[in-house]
Amino acid sequence: MPSSSRPWAPACALALVLSVAPSAARAATFVVTTTLDFPRHPSADACDCRSTARTGACTLRAAVQTANACPGADVVRLGTATYLLSQSGTFEDAGQTGDLDVHEELTIVGEGIERTFIDASDDDRILDHHGGPGSGLTVTDLTLQHGLAPVGLDEVGGCLRNWPSAGLMLTRVRMQQCGARTGGALYVVETNVHLIETTIRESTAFGAGGALFRASPVLIEDSFFDENVASVYGGGLAVEGNGVGAPLPVTLIRVHVRGNQATEGGGMTTHASSHPMAVLVLDSVFEANQALGSTATGGALLAYGGFATNQIHQTRFIRNEAGDRGGAIFGGALAVYESTFVGNTAARGGAMSLLSEAELVSSTFVANIATSQGGAIHAAANAPSPMSAQQITIAWNQAPSGSGIFVGPSTQLEIRSTIVADNFGGPECQNVTSLGWNLSPDPTCVSQATDLIGAPAFAYFGMHGGPTETLALTAASPAVDAADPVTCEPTDQRGVARPQGAGCDIGAYELVP
Repeated sequence: MPSSSRPWAPACALALVLSVAPSAARAATFVVTTTLDFPRHPSADACDCRSTARTGACTLRAAVQTANACPGADVVRLGTATYLLSQSGTFEDAGQTGDLDVHEELTIVGEGIERTFIDASDDDRILDHHGGPGSGLTVTDLTLQHGLAPVGLDEVGGCLRNWPSAGLMLTRVRMQQCGARTGGALYVVETNVHLIETTIRESTAFGAGGALFRASPVLIEDSFFDENVASVYGGGLAVEGNGVGAPLPVTLIRVHVRGNQATEGGGMTTHASSHPMAVLVLDSVFEANQALGSTATGGALLAYGGFATNQIHQTRFIRNEAGDRGGAIFGGALAVYESTFVGNTAARGGAMSLLSEAELVSSTFVANIATSQGGAIHAAANAPSPMSAQQITIAWNQAPSGSGIFVGPSTQLEIRSTIVADNFGGPECQNVTSLGWNLSPDPTCVSQATDLIGAPAFAYFGMHGGPTETLALTAASPAVDAADPVTCEPTDQRGVARPQGAGCDIGAYELVP
């Protein structure tokens, strides 16, 4: 499909307006003056931050309680310190004990993630945003750590739980070493979410999601999900599109998802069982995530599909692993553009295993390994589904069957203007449908008069411009000027205009003379 048909730009623009706008009226600013943890004194006026400490100091707990009592959108300011939440007691929503309960619009501001810490000592979660139509929560420049959702009803959101509200914005926030049954660090439902330069790391979910977003429009920018664990799915993050109304946009821009683990979807899961959800991943990295177990799927990303669509642009998938299918990606309703898959492993589909409709364009698959089928790509649809690959490069992958591409029975994967070469361990293609203009030394990949049989004469794999690695061609390559002139993409994987010579080049790379 030509690039001009891709709808990612409007989706991105829509997601970019989801940031939580601050209220025009700021009623009060409360400056926390102590690291002690006393609740607000019952005799204090509505907008008077005074604790039960003899000094009457403004504690963090008292400041949040005062903000709940004081009309308007308030600000709590913290200094360079660790604020230990030491008032034991769970399942209480007035903020007297346990977590800090937020009931009104509030902004909490620290001095930076290495200077300001709120620590719950694994006694309760840290922040509980109860929400409401006029209530938004903004947290900036601090670290939330050692939160643990209490055992019992609603064991969600170890660092922060956010019920339906006007919005949640986290800017330069670090959440670490928190735990819950669902949403180990963060749990959000039916809320516009905007994360900027935020890190969620080393947190554990005994069910799903190091961070879990349910029925929420989400925009995440310049953020990290590192070394989180979920016992079931979505080790780094999980997004779910249940609900009613317009399709939910979920957008990740320059996000790093690294070293996370789960049984399904080691890095991330997307699923919408009853409502449309549009997922866009742009200029991001999924690295060293694992889906553990002999039946595990989606080392980096598990795209359940349903009512979800998943678009991936200019993204790198590096050394992810799944026990069964899809070392990097498992699922369907998938479109991948200008992306690189390198060093991923699985039993079937070293880089990806496809269940339903998929479009792969201007992307590179290098050095992926499947111990059974499909060194780079494994396709086995549950029902007839369109699957296509246009101007991609598949090289140096390994599998006993379909060392480049394996296509199962009752499934059709069409390739055009694509290089499948130098893969080893078995025939490079199995059951692939050629639409012509492909290049491979293996006859199993080529069947049309416009296909070429021969060696591709690669140069080297690396950064040749653009945000992702590519496998360059030499001037001697038969791929040069040999792609389909009618369906040629306007640019290659790097963004270089096509054609650069008499015609477009086969594969993801366009040689510049």
